[in-house]
Amino acid sequence: MVDVVTTADYTAQMAQVNMQLAALNKAVFGGGPIVGPVASGYITADFGAAFNYPGKGAPVAQQVVDRRMYGTSTGGAADNNWARFADPTYTGLMGSVNPGLWYINGNEAGAWFNADGSVNTGAFAKLLAGFPLVDPAGISGIFFGLNWDSIGFVGGNAANFGKCAGNLAAFLNTAKMSNGRPLPVLGFAGHDEPDGIPQTTIQAMMNAMVPAIKAVNQSWLIMGPQTSWAGALMPWFMQNVHTDVCSWDMYPSGSDIGTGAWTNPQYYTRASGDMANMAGLVPYAPKAFMIGGFNLDWNCSAPSQHNYIGAMWAAIVALQSLNNAPGAFWSCIWDAEGDGTCGFVPDPNNPVTPGQPQLLTPFAYLWREGIQKLFGPRWQVSSQKPGLLTCACTPSANHATLMVVNAGQGPVSNQSVAFSRMPGNALGNTTARIWQVGTGVTGIGQDGTVTQAQVSAGVLQASLPDPSVSIISI
Repeated sequence: MVDVVTTADYTAQMAQVNMQLAALNKAVFGGGPIVGPVASGYITADFGAAFNYPGKGAPVAQQVVDRRMYGTSTGGAADNNWARFADPTYTGLMGSVNPGLWYINGNEAGAWFNADGSVNTGAFAKLLAGFPLVDPAGISGIFFGLNWDSIGFVGGNAANFGKCAGNLAAFLNTAKMSNGRPLPVLGFAGHDEPDGIPQTTIQAMMNAMVPAIKAVNQSWLIMGPQTSWAGALMPWFMQNVHTDVCSWDMYPSGSDIGTGAWTNPQYYTRASGDMANMAGLVPYAPKAFMIGGFNLDWNCSAPSQHNYIGAMWAAIVALQSLNNAPGAFWSCIWDAEGDGTCGFVPDPNNPVTPGQPQLLTPFAYLWREGIQKLFGPRWQVSSQKPGLLTCACTPSANHATLMVVNAGQGPVSNQSVAFSRMPGNALGNTTARIWQVGTGVTGIGQDGTVTQAQVSAGVLQASLPDPSVSIISI
């Protein structure tokens, strides 16, 4: 009789073996990290070779992929005093993604203040009650944008704007959510897309806002200039206004670019070009570079945003930016709320998406996978298939993840993928989870596929269709 060993049994046995090896390692060598065998394949992620920050002026240090790369920016979610945060369907869907960063566009700031510039505290009740539902893991941070021309009390006066900013900061500094924890304020932004506003006005308003906020909480960050394209107002803005985070928007077209997102070099290289441009313009090293809003089109009418192309574009933007970021990289997909086809969850009342159900869009599923699997220290990847976009990370002890974006490089069928020197597994034998999105994802509410593959001595077999995004994790 032949014994049948299930995948679960095999995984449990290998875990027991690794525990025994760890004990032996501690007894003989006094401890130290357990790593798997050196391995190689058609694609090789080497978890013993650090990927350092790229670019001129970058620190000589291993790049760290921050979960704030998987963020969202929004105006609509703040409409009607944050009404969406009282919608259990919406908060349940967004909580399943748990974006690592929320940037609240300053268009709604007028509702946050009374006529005398004091804070309308009641306007924040639904946000304070509902935010724990969209951040169940407690990993999110919030940037609050302030459009000074939306606040009646300001009246074009910088001192009045500084007063409003200080009042809001004081309120948010002590605000408690429904779970009793402080609201996770990360910082503040000035006017959204101020490109056409006179520079003297921008400088006066921002320089009144910054000290008012920092006086309340020195740890809070100021982001800007948050222009409509990379390079606008630069380097002038950061020479005259000291911001902690250098931010901009990135929308490649006013119409649906479709598969041109990777077949047209103008679009495919847009994120890398923007990052290199901004990195070359900043007069000092910011704490982070941030795309404050991006999507396939600035009119939010692209049908491709609701299929696999939207997920492909998000992955391309993330990795092209990471590969050129000389410091921390954060990003936000517009919009947390359904603004036409731009949105994590369509709005059935929006004229572009009338009657559509509230379901996650494909890029939202991609962001969820990244938040759960692809973050932490980054490692080098080599490939026999030039042109693949890759990123390997160790999100926690004894776990490793590899993302591969195949955008126009031809299908890769049943090839070896190596996790060389994988953490916490001396034999390199385990089971890998492969999440994959490709042309089979044709609409909202469709997640990527999940399969499993056996890993032997650090090597597994995988297929990478063209086009596709694959996230392989152990």
